[in-house]
Amino acid sequence: MIKQIYYWIKSKLVWLFLSGVAIASGGAIEMDRQVNPYEKIENRFEIQLPEKARIAISENKPELYLGKWDDECFVKVSYPTTKKGKVKRKPLTNKLEWVEKDKKIHMYPLENGFEYEIILNEKPANNIITLGLETQGLVFYYQPELTQEEIDEGCFRPENVIGSYAVYHESKQGDYSQMGGKNYKAGKAFHIYRPKIIDNAGIEVWGKLNIIDNLLTVEIPQDFLDNAVYPIRRAAGLEFGYTTNGGSGDIMGMNHLDGSVFEAPVNATADNIKVYVDNDTGFTRRFKAVLVLHSNLNIVDDGVGSIVEKADSSGETLETSTFGTPPSLTANTNYVLSFVSQYYGIEIQYDTGDADQGHHDTSNDYGTPTNPTDASHSTIKYSIYCTYTAGGAEEEPTITPPVIRFE
Repeated sequence: MIKQIYYWIKSKLVWLFLSGVAIASGGAIEMDRQVNPYEKIENRFEIQLPEKARIAISENKPELYLGKWDDECFVKVSYPTTKKGKVKRKPLTNKLEWVEKDKKIHMYPLENGFEYEIILNEKPANNIITLGLETQGLVFYYQPELTQEEIDEGCFRPENVIGSYAVYHESKQGDYSQMGGKNYKAGKAFHIYRPKIIDNAGIEVWGKLNIIDNLLTVEIPQDFLDNAVYPIRRAAGLEFGYTTNGGSGDIMGMNHLDGSVFEAPVNATADNIKVYVDNDTGFTRRFKAVLVLHSNLNIVDDGVGSIVEKADSSGETLETSTFGTPPSLTANTNYVLSFVSQYYGIEIQYDTGDADQGHHDTSNDYGTPTNPTDASHSTIKYSIYCTYTAGGAEEEPTITPPVIRFE
């Protein structure tokens, strides 16, 4: 459960709207996350991303720009305000801050992501939060709940995808790079995920995301707002790792421990580790998460998760191993997000990542996992990620956003 913290700011209400601007098909964003990841260009702060993408934040108003394919397509999100002022860097942090009398807005990068959070000093007048939205060259496809027929056919849609929007180039897909053009791949530019809200007592609800014309709105159940323990602080979806279901599969052996290195963005506690897996062995297979500190390859305290059972021939699914006592995470520190298998046959999805990102220990122990100090390395970037609860005295409470991810 979410710990009740930040008692000194109980009068504040926090809304985090945009998070996780991530490169699903490339490597990590190369930036100094601790001090200054931005390049100052005229009246804006910029971060250049792989694959002809970029983030820009206006110095004159709380406006976030996400550009794709050399700005051929873009999404621009802004909070409506009449105040004249400046977006400024918070000293000794990577946060950009906009301050008003009754609110402040923080904008800052995470591992493969970017957050846009609105901190309100009082309960909002209504339960619909509205942001301005400007786009170019894109079409938005709403992702409804699956029908029973689709479920019976074996289709799977995660909860944060239900009620979300997939965003594609309005007319282009495919690779034109050999002809001097761009590689649009499947034509997908972003995915805007459904927001999930949680209060300081751990009560959580899904928000309703809606995009019409030039507005992006999040509707929050009124009874939740009326009864919430403030501040409302974060939603499931605060995560680090690789959240995309990779295009390849790696089969784990008996007592094998496999994982990939990712950086924890903030001081936090780990709630669980999720992984995309398949199983075609003819038998149910068991495995569980292991959280390893990369610097010494030691399993962290309380870093072994619950047992997951994966049935045979159930297709590729996202599975979760939960920590009984949430282990601690340290900001800007690398961890190996791992799973250990009881028997041969679990297939973990992956894409190619950075050099030595993949870790493989072929002589571990499923019953009592051991430190993988003799692990070998590869470029495998497993489809594995950690969901966490932000913590630490320096952290602002937050609430989940619709997540916009670069594809």
